[in-house]
Amino acid sequence: MKRASIGSKQGGTPKKAKADGSAKLCQEVIKAVKTCPIPKDVAQMLSGMMTCALLPFKAERHCFQERVVAMAGELLSNTEAALVSEIEKVKQSSVEAEASQATKTAEAEAASAEVDAVNEKMKAQKIALADAAKAYKAATASLKKTKEEQAGRDGELFIVTKDQEALVAVQALIQPLLDGSCEDEAKENLIEGTKGALRDLGFDPSMIASLPKVFVKAVADRGPFDKMALDSLGQAMDGKLKELEDKRAALESAKSTDAQAIAASEQCFSAAQEIQLKAAEAYMELEAELAKKTEALETAQQVEQELVSQMKACTREVAKLEKKLLAFREGAMAAYLNLRDREAPPLPPPAEEDEEEPAAMETSEEAAAAPEAEGEATEEPEDMAEAELGVLLRLQAGAMMRLEARVWGLFGQQRILALERTENVVRIMHALDMQRAGGARG
Repeated sequence: MKRASIGSKQGGTPKKAKADGSAKLCQEVIKAVKTCPIPKDVAQMLSGMMTCALLPFKAERHCFQERVVAMAGELLSNTEAALVSEIEKVKQSSVEAEASQATKTAEAEAASAEVDAVNEKMKAQKIALADAAKAYKAATASLKKTKEEQAGRDGELFIVTKDQEALVAVQALIQPLLDGSCEDEAKENLIEGTKGALRDLGFDPSMIASLPKVFVKAVADRGPFDKMALDSLGQAMDGKLKELEDKRAALESAKSTDAQAIAASEQCFSAAQEIQLKAAEAYMELEAELAKKTEALETAQQVEQELVSQMKACTREVAKLEKKLLAFREGAMAAYLNLRDREAPPLPPPAEEDEEEPAAMETSEEAAAAPEAEGEATEEPEDMAEAELGVLLRLQAGAMMRLEARVWGLFGQQRILALERTENVVRIMHALDMQRAGGARG
């Protein structure tokens, strides 16, 4: 059992690994291997072999250990290459986003210019629409006024016509009174009707008041005053009729003029209305165009902002990945390269032996000679020879440990190199002992 324990030191000792920091480096490599994109059980298997494969010096590794080291190196190289590839991919995305952002910026600027142009058109069209509205309002007022004036003149013409017809009727009504042909029974009613008609036509009330006294008299009984009153009535009626005829003629002439004015006003009204409608339609078209251009501008600005955000995210991602890559290179990869290429340090110069070493060596020689003498005297079987050889090896190991303790005490800073030298000596002695034991059995 002791022989197997000493032989296990060929792969490196935990004490030595801890002393020179290689165990810490190896743990960093193991941690990186476990995070590689490979099946979990494979990662566990490979990480479990890292200690025995990486801790021995390069020259002391078995070919199988070299293969394990190579597999770990391939995994770490692939991990590094994947990080580099991911960084390049993110950088390419940033470059593409930057190019797209430049295009979208140009599109946004063009859309903004189009929006400004439409706004200017809308301002001008708004003014035109206001002018058209004013013209329409004026045309509406003019048409209304013209129609009202025409309506007033039509009403006046109607009244004049009625007055003219009434005056003609009164002239026909008083004719029997003038020539005395009216019967006495109907005279009173006829006189009252004449008085009311003359009053409605606007004749002089004093003249109207004198007529009944004249009309009740017979024609032969009428004196000069009666004849003068009847002459005045006849002249007044003729004058009134002439006035009504002239006024009617003037109103009928004005009616023709009013018709022309109304036609002109209606034409102006229709033109103003059409202009206003076209101006309103043009303004609404510009409003729709402005909404469309504004939507295009907002879309371009939104896409531009998204690209800017994407570029910033790519920049942060690249910085994060580069930091991760640097940490990987300076950490796990550097640890792997250090352990992969680690060479055994040169042996230190021989140190002066103190008094304890000869004593230890003498004790070792005596312990080695004792089993030989005992074997010759007692002639034990082969299994006893193997037991004696184990005792010898344990004594040699103890001597080397004492030598190691002495070296640690004498050299201080060189204790790591001395420890490695001691272990190398133990390995060599162990190999020799095994060879001798094999020869003895043979």
